[in-house]
Amino acid sequence: MGQGSGLRGQESGVGALGPISHEKLQSIAAIRAELAAEDAARDREAAESLQRARQVLAEGKTSVAKVYFQTAVRQASADGDVHKQAVAALAALEAKSAGKVADSRPR
Repeated sequence: MGQGSGLRGQESGVGALGPISHEKLQSIAAIRAELAAEDAARDREAAESLQRARQVLAEGKTSVAKVYFQTAVRQASADGDVHKQAVAALAALEAKSAGKVADSRPR
């Protein structure tokens, strides 16, 4: 047996269950396009949440900003730039908040 993903032959339209019809390939392509469009829409929403988080953070509303950063992290694709930016901003905000808590403790 050869090595690989087990999907050999499917690229040419022949799979493990026999030939794949042109209509089925178009259906698969349509589903992939729909999923890509949904991912893009989620990333746009995440970018909006990230922008809003930055705005409210600049206004000094750290608790509200944290919620928007968390929302951006959840909405964005895990491998996307928006996700990375939101994670980094959230981590920085949490580190800053932790530093303030530590500074306010009695010694």
